[in-house]
Amino acid sequence: MARRDGPDRDAFGRPVTDRPADGRAPRPAPARRPTPTPGPRPTPTPEPRPSSASPPAPGSGTWSAPERSGSSPPAARPPVAPAPGAVRNPDATAALLFGIASVFVLPILLSIPAIVFARRARRIARDLPGRPGWAAATWGLWLGWFTLLWPTLLVAVFVVGATGGTMS
Repeated sequence: MARRDGPDRDAFGRPVTDRPADGRAPRPAPARRPTPTPGPRPTPTPEPRPSSASPPAPGSGTWSAPERSGSSPPAARPPVAPAPGAVRNPDATAALLFGIASVFVLPILLSIPAIVFARRARRIARDLPGRPGWAAATWGLWLGWFTLLWPTLLVAVFVVGATGGTMS
């Protein structure tokens, strides 16, 4: 291959600048981006779509998406109702609510029902298929124990600090 006259070029055909003195490979010149030419942009034509969401065909298991227009937000999904005959564990929900409430309001008073409901909910969930409410009951149990113990430890530390470490 014959060498051309003019600036050195790299493997991609770009002119090479700043040739290092230590013999390393030459550094290519920075690539120039083409400047955009001003002018009107063509507007895409939208494809025709159904105007609303359609329910799934029986047995298909899919839901067709509603039409999206320019800047409007996507349509909300319809609420999903639990399957008929689905097993629930309301004690787990009560345990979680008592546990969360005990963190913010009356820690010692509300932590006891959280622990009681959580233990009952875990006993129920252990015997049911899929263990409904197991996670909520576990969170309620941990929150109940936490909010029962930290004020107790705080009072103990305060009493020991106030008495100077002597209990006589």
